[in-house]
Amino acid sequence: MGSLVSIVRAEWLKLRSYRSAFVSLAVFVALGAGFGALTGWGTHHAWATMAPVSRATFDPLATSLSGIALGPIALGGLAVGFITNEFATGHLQGTLLAVPNRTRLVLSKIVVLGVPVALFAILTSFAAVLAFNATIDLAHERVVFAHPGVTRSLVLAGLYIALAVVFAFAMGLLLRKTALALSLFIGIYLAVPIIVQLLPWHWVRVAQPYMIGSLGASMLSAATPADGLNVWVATGLFTVYTVVLTSLGVVRLLRTSL
Repeated sequence: MGSLVSIVRAEWLKLRSYRSAFVSLAVFVALGAGFGALTGWGTHHAWATMAPVSRATFDPLATSLSGIALGPIALGGLAVGFITNEFATGHLQGTLLAVPNRTRLVLSKIVVLGVPVALFAILTSFAAVLAFNATIDLAHERVVFAHPGVTRSLVLAGLYIALAVVFAFAMGLLLRKTALALSLFIGIYLAVPIIVQLLPWHWVRVAQPYMIGSLGASMLSAATPADGLNVWVATGLFTVYTVVLTSLGVVRLLRTSL
């Protein structure tokens, strides 16, 4: 355990040396809290002209967390680059000389990435809700923390962003090329759901709830979305995705001589 702690400490120092780490986190916080304030302000000014159906189905929690849902895009580059930069520069060879246990090295990188991101995401989620409540100025449509599922969703927001970051890291570990891994990650997160919606075949759209973005929406919702999965099913499924992809990356790393 002491060895793992020292590896984590070394990887933490390495992550802190990346200027992009602070920029990515700042962008994520700005997106989360900024969209919370913006959506509250926009809802306040549009409420009087909203259709009755839109008012009846309005979800203040989901609306306030719309910026959090973009978190994987803001942090994906950091997560991918945390491993692909070492392949590109050849520094991974030196790292492996210091840490011959490749599985332990990958685990330490995941801890260094996932834990701080999860904490930042939880804090940013609460900030987004507070910003939304402050700008909507409609007491009956504010997010109430005491309502069932609200606090759970804000905590799961941290887990969702952490899983997304580890998923992106695992893609970088598997593909080893920054541009390829990041493009594929963004494509899976953004492009594929849009393409599926445009396809004329209804059976293809059955896969929509099982995609990363939809799983995240289910995790961020206080209640199960009409077209989504149960929150715990979504959480478990996204965890499985991440574990499987990470395992594939580790297997490739173990079989590669550097």
